[in-house]
Order: sequence, then structure tokens, then C-alpha cells
Amino acid sequence: MKKQFILFSLSILLFIGCTNQNISSNNNLPNQQPVSTLFDDSEDDSNAIEYSIFLIALEDKGLNGKEIGCGDSVVSVIQTSPEKSPTDSELMSEAFTTLLNFKNPDHTQSAYNNFLDKSTLKLVSAEIINGVAKVELSGQISSGGVCDDPRIIAQLEETAAQFPEVQSVEIFINNKPLRQIFNLKG
Repeated sequence: MKKQFILFSLSILLFIGCTNQNISSNNNLPNQQPVSTLFDDSEDDSNAIEYSIFLIALEDKGLNGKEIGCGDSVVSVIQTSPEKSPTDSELMSEAFTTLLNFKNPDHTQSAYNNFLDKSTLKLVSAEIINGVAKVELSGQISSGGVCDDPRIIAQLEETAAQFPEVQSVEIFINNKPLRQIFNLKG
């Protein structure tokens, strides 16, 4: 009986040790690789169509994504489309709808942040024509200033640019070019 108890205890310790090792290995994300979905309500489907939304890792300095202003990184977060055969334009529409609806109530509580969450932007249209991703949004954009501006621009532009056929991106908010809103040349 004592032998069985010792074997059982060792088995439990071994199981816990393996579980902890797997958890900690998931925290070491390779540079600029997409991370798993935030909204994983889909079943395991190897034929699933995926797209990304792009969130911000504060003060990440390019460790988990493309480095942008203020030492932050824009990070790809994979989502799964419920559609079986969407076009890239349909996926881009879905990506923008997901991004604009993702609310992150407290930027200090998450590893990845959506700096569009205080804006009231809505998708009007998104299409890819002759290699140009053209996105039209309406509503008000809310920016906290000099560091939030590049975060917002990166989230929007990277979300549109992710599709293989896209060679350039044009984003408009209330019919005004995105970079003009932030007084940037682009």
C-alpha cells in the first residue's frame, strides 16, 4: 500500500512538472509570429480559414511583432472565419469588424491592447482591387496622443495589408485619408 501511494505521488508530481513546462514554453513567442486566437469558439477544423487582427504589445520593442513608435510592437492575433470559402475582401471585412468591436477596457490588464477601443469607428466597406486594399470607415477616432497615433495607424494598416494580393493600403475615415487625419505623409 505504501509503495502504491509513493508511485501515485510520483506520478502526480511528474504530471504537474510536465504541465508547468508546457505552459511556460508557450510564453516564449517567436519574433513576429502570430499568436493564437483571442476568440476561440470554433471547433478544431484543419480546413478553417484564418485571418489576423493586429493588437499592440506595449514597450515590446519588436520582440513579438513589428516594432512601431514608442517602443511598442504591432502583433498579429489569429482569428478563424466561420465562412467556408470567403474571398480576401470578405476576410478583410471580417477582420476589420472583429478589430473595431474588440473592447479592451483596461490597457494595463492585457499583454495585447486594442487602441481603437475608445473610438466609435464602423466599417463602411473593405475591398481589394488590383492589389489595393481600400477600407472606408465612419465614426470618431479617439487617440491619446503622440504614442497612440502610430499604434492606431499600425493596427489599421496591418489589418488591411495582411492578404497576399495586397500591394498597397488606402484607409479613409469619414472620406478623409487616415494619414492625413494624423498629419503624416504616406
